[in-house]
Amino acid sequence: MKLVSIEELKKKIIQLFISGVEISIDEISILKPIYDAIRKEEQYKIVWIPIVDQWNDDTHKKFEMLKSKMPWYVVQYLSPIAGIRFIKEEWHFKNKPIIVVMNPKGKVECPNAIHMIRVWGMRAFPFSSSIEEALSNGRDWMGSIVTGINPNLHNWIKEEKYIFFYGGKDKEWIQQFTTSANAFANDPVIKDTRVSIELLCVGKSNKGEDAKAILAP
Repeated sequence: MKLVSIEELKKKIIQLFISGVEISIDEISILKPIYDAIRKEEQYKIVWIPIVDQWNDDTHKKFEMLKSKMPWYVVQYLSPIAGIRFIKEEWHFKNKPIIVVMNPKGKVECPNAIHMIRVWGMRAFPFSSSIEEALSNGRDWMGSIVTGINPNLHNWIKEEKYIFFYGGKDKEWIQQFTTSANAFANDPVIKDTRVSIELLCVGKSNKGEDAKAILAP
Protein backbone atom coordinates (compact mmCIF):
# COMPACT_ATOMS: atom_id res chain seq x y z
CA MET A 1 0.00 0.00 0.00
CA LYS A 2 1.57 3.27 -1.10
CA LEU A 3 1.30 6.62 0.67
CA VAL A 4 -0.73 9.26 -1.15
CA SER A 5 -1.46 12.92 -0.61
CA ILE A 6 -4.76 14.16 0.80
CA GLU A 7 -5.21 15.80 -2.60
CA GLU A 8 -6.24 12.36 -3.90
CA LEU A 9 -9.47 12.65 -1.92
CA LYS A 10 -10.50 16.16 -2.91
CA LYS A 11 -13.76 16.50 -4.85
CA LYS A 12 -14.55 12.82 -4.33
CA ILE A 13 -17.47 10.95 -2.79
CA ILE A 14 -15.84 9.40 0.25
CA GLN A 15 -16.90 6.59 2.54
CA LEU A 16 -15.12 7.03 5.86
CA PHE A 17 -14.88 3.65 7.56
CA ILE A 18 -14.32 4.57 11.21
CA SER A 19 -13.50 1.95 13.82
CA GLY A 20 -11.14 0.86 16.53
CA VAL A 21 -8.57 -1.88 15.99
CA GLU A 22 -10.67 -4.51 17.77
CA ILE A 23 -12.89 -5.13 14.75
CA SER A 24 -13.23 -8.54 13.12
CA ILE A 25 -12.42 -9.57 9.57
CA ASP A 26 -16.17 -10.07 9.02
CA GLU A 27 -16.77 -6.40 9.79
CA ILE A 28 -14.19 -5.46 7.19
CA SER A 29 -15.62 -7.86 4.61
CA ILE A 30 -18.91 -5.97 4.23
CA LEU A 31 -17.00 -3.22 2.40
CA LYS A 32 -15.11 -5.48 0.00
CA PRO A 33 -18.00 -5.94 -2.48
CA ILE A 34 -18.45 -2.17 -2.46
CA TYR A 35 -14.74 -1.63 -3.08
CA ASP A 36 -14.72 -4.16 -5.92
CA ALA A 37 -17.65 -2.37 -7.56
CA ILE A 38 -16.19 1.14 -7.34
CA ARG A 39 -12.43 0.54 -7.54
CA LYS A 40 -12.28 1.71 -11.17
CA GLU A 41 -14.44 4.77 -10.52
CA GLU A 42 -12.23 7.74 -9.73
CA GLN A 43 -14.97 9.76 -8.03
CA TYR A 44 -15.51 7.21 -5.22
CA LYS A 45 -13.03 6.43 -2.46
CA ILE A 46 -13.05 4.42 0.77
CA VAL A 47 -10.87 5.47 3.70
CA TRP A 48 -10.32 3.65 6.99
CA ILE A 49 -9.84 5.92 10.00
CA PRO A 50 -8.64 3.90 13.01
CA ILE A 51 -9.69 5.39 16.34
CA VAL A 52 -7.25 4.51 19.11
CA ASP A 53 -7.06 6.47 22.36
CA GLN A 54 -3.62 5.18 23.26
CA TRP A 55 -1.22 3.59 20.78
CA ASN A 56 1.13 0.86 21.99
CA ASP A 57 2.84 -2.22 20.57
CA ASP A 58 -0.35 -4.29 20.79
CA THR A 59 -2.61 -1.75 19.04
CA HIS A 60 0.10 -1.13 16.45
CA LYS A 61 0.25 -4.85 15.61
CA LYS A 62 -3.54 -5.03 15.34
CA PHE A 63 -3.52 -1.95 13.11
CA GLU A 64 -0.93 -3.48 10.77
CA MET A 65 -2.86 -6.76 10.58
CA LEU A 66 -6.14 -5.02 9.76
CA LYS A 67 -4.48 -2.68 7.28
CA SER A 68 -3.14 -5.69 5.39
CA LYS A 69 -6.74 -6.84 4.86
CA MET A 70 -7.89 -3.53 3.40
CA PRO A 71 -7.28 -2.66 -0.26
CA TRP A 72 -8.60 0.89 0.21
CA TYR A 73 -6.98 3.99 1.73
CA VAL A 74 -5.91 3.95 5.37
CA VAL A 75 -5.08 6.89 7.63
CA GLN A 76 -1.53 6.16 8.77
CA TYR A 77 -1.21 8.31 11.90
CA LEU A 78 -0.02 6.19 14.83
CA SER A 79 -0.99 8.84 17.35
CA PRO A 80 -4.43 10.07 18.47
CA ILE A 81 -6.24 11.69 15.53
CA ALA A 82 -6.86 15.42 15.93
CA GLY A 83 -10.55 15.13 15.07
CA ILE A 84 -11.32 12.22 17.40
CA ARG A 85 -13.47 14.40 19.68
CA PHE A 86 -15.51 15.61 16.70
CA ILE A 87 -15.95 12.05 15.44
CA LYS A 88 -17.22 10.91 18.83
CA GLU A 89 -19.46 13.88 19.58
CA GLU A 90 -20.80 14.85 16.15
CA TRP A 91 -20.79 11.47 14.40
CA HIS A 92 -21.65 9.53 17.58
CA PHE A 93 -18.83 7.03 17.27
CA LYS A 94 -19.04 4.71 20.28
CA ASN A 95 -16.44 2.04 19.47
CA LYS A 96 -18.68 0.19 17.00
CA PRO A 97 -17.74 0.65 13.32
CA ILE A 98 -19.54 3.39 11.40
CA ILE A 99 -19.38 4.45 7.75
CA VAL A 100 -19.81 8.18 7.15
CA VAL A 101 -20.54 9.12 3.53
CA MET A 102 -19.43 12.57 2.33
CA ASN A 103 -20.08 14.25 -1.01
CA PRO A 104 -17.43 16.12 -3.06
CA LYS A 105 -18.19 19.34 -1.16
CA GLY A 106 -17.51 17.72 2.20
CA LYS A 107 -21.16 17.54 3.22
CA VAL A 108 -22.27 14.44 5.11
CA GLU A 109 -24.76 12.52 2.96
CA CYS A 110 -25.23 9.74 5.50
CA PRO A 111 -23.95 9.77 9.11
CA ASN A 112 -23.74 5.97 9.22
CA ALA A 113 -24.31 3.78 6.17
CA ILE A 114 -23.14 0.52 7.73
CA HIS A 115 -26.60 -0.95 8.33
CA MET A 116 -27.69 0.16 4.83
CA ILE A 117 -24.75 -1.68 3.29
CA ARG A 118 -25.44 -4.79 5.35
CA VAL A 119 -29.10 -4.91 4.32
CA TRP A 120 -29.06 -3.73 0.69
CA GLY A 121 -25.43 -3.80 -0.44
CA MET A 122 -24.87 -2.07 -3.79
CA ARG A 123 -28.62 -1.59 -4.21
CA ALA A 124 -28.25 1.36 -1.84
CA PHE A 125 -25.25 2.88 -3.65
CA PRO A 126 -24.05 5.63 -3.24
CA PHE A 127 -25.47 5.27 0.28
CA SER A 128 -27.19 8.57 0.97
CA SER A 129 -29.87 9.01 3.63
CA SER A 130 -32.45 9.73 0.91
CA ILE A 131 -31.73 6.39 -0.78
CA GLU A 132 -32.02 4.60 2.54
CA GLU A 133 -35.41 6.22 3.14
CA ALA A 134 -36.60 5.26 -0.35
CA LEU A 135 -35.53 1.64 0.11
CA SER A 136 -37.06 1.45 3.56
CA ASN A 137 -40.38 2.72 2.25
CA GLY A 138 -40.27 0.73 -0.98
CA ARG A 139 -42.10 -2.45 -1.85
CA ASP A 140 -39.12 -4.75 -1.58
CA TRP A 141 -39.12 -7.55 0.99
CA MET A 142 -37.59 -5.43 3.72
CA GLY A 143 -40.01 -2.58 3.15
CA SER A 144 -42.92 -5.00 3.27
CA ILE A 145 -41.71 -6.52 6.51
CA VAL A 146 -41.21 -3.15 8.14
CA THR A 147 -44.67 -1.99 7.10
CA GLY A 148 -46.56 -5.22 7.63
CA ILE A 149 -45.03 -6.71 10.75
CA ASN A 150 -43.39 -4.17 12.97
CA PRO A 151 -42.42 -0.55 12.41
CA ASN A 152 -39.53 -1.08 14.84
CA LEU A 153 -37.83 -3.68 12.64
CA HIS A 154 -35.70 -1.14 10.81
CA ASN A 155 -34.49 0.25 14.15
CA TRP A 156 -33.64 -3.27 15.32
CA ILE A 157 -31.43 -3.67 12.27
CA LYS A 158 -29.72 -0.36 13.01
CA GLU A 159 -29.20 -1.47 16.61
CA GLU A 160 -27.64 -4.71 15.30
CA LYS A 161 -30.09 -6.95 17.13
CA TYR A 162 -30.47 -10.62 16.26
CA ILE A 163 -33.88 -11.15 14.62
CA PHE A 164 -35.39 -14.63 14.25
CA PHE A 165 -38.18 -15.11 11.69
CA TYR A 166 -40.19 -18.29 12.00
CA GLY A 167 -43.62 -19.70 11.24
CA GLY A 168 -45.56 -22.56 9.68
CA LYS A 169 -48.90 -24.35 9.92
CA ASP A 170 -48.09 -26.47 12.96
CA LYS A 171 -49.39 -24.39 15.88
CA GLU A 172 -48.03 -26.79 18.47
CA TRP A 173 -44.53 -26.56 17.02
CA ILE A 174 -44.77 -22.76 16.91
CA GLN A 175 -45.77 -22.66 20.58
CA GLN A 176 -42.95 -25.00 21.55
CA PHE A 177 -40.43 -23.01 19.53
CA THR A 178 -41.65 -19.73 21.01
CA THR A 179 -41.30 -21.06 24.55
CA SER A 180 -37.82 -22.46 23.90
CA ALA A 181 -36.64 -19.35 22.02
CA ASN A 182 -37.85 -17.00 24.74
CA ALA A 183 -36.13 -19.14 27.37
CA PHE A 184 -32.91 -19.00 25.34
CA ALA A 185 -33.15 -15.23 24.81
CA ASN A 186 -33.66 -14.66 28.53
CA ASP A 187 -30.96 -17.06 29.67
CA PRO A 188 -28.61 -15.23 32.10
CA VAL A 189 -25.57 -16.31 30.08
CA ILE A 190 -27.02 -14.73 26.92
CA LYS A 191 -28.00 -11.60 28.84
CA ASP A 192 -24.46 -11.26 30.17
CA THR A 193 -23.12 -11.18 26.60
CA ARG A 194 -25.45 -8.22 25.88
CA VAL A 195 -26.88 -10.04 22.89
CA SER A 196 -30.33 -8.66 22.10
CA ILE A 197 -32.79 -11.02 20.41
CA GLU A 198 -36.17 -10.29 18.82
CA LEU A 199 -38.55 -13.04 17.65
CA LEU A 200 -41.00 -12.59 14.77
CA CYS A 201 -43.60 -15.22 13.94
CA VAL A 202 -44.90 -14.78 10.38
CA GLY A 203 -47.26 -16.85 8.27
CA LYS A 204 -50.89 -17.47 7.37
CA SER A 205 -53.84 -18.09 9.64
CA ASN A 206 -56.31 -20.91 8.99
CA LYS A 207 -58.48 -18.42 7.12
CA GLY A 208 -55.63 -17.53 4.79
CA GLU A 209 -55.12 -14.13 6.36
CA ASP A 210 -51.69 -12.83 7.20
CA ALA A 211 -50.84 -13.78 10.76
CA LYS A 212 -48.04 -11.68 12.17
CA ALA A 213 -47.10 -11.99 15.81
CA ILE A 214 -44.36 -10.11 17.56
CA LEU A 215 -42.68 -12.01 20.34
CA ALA A 216 -39.97 -10.11 22.10
CA PRO A 217 -38.17 -11.38 25.18
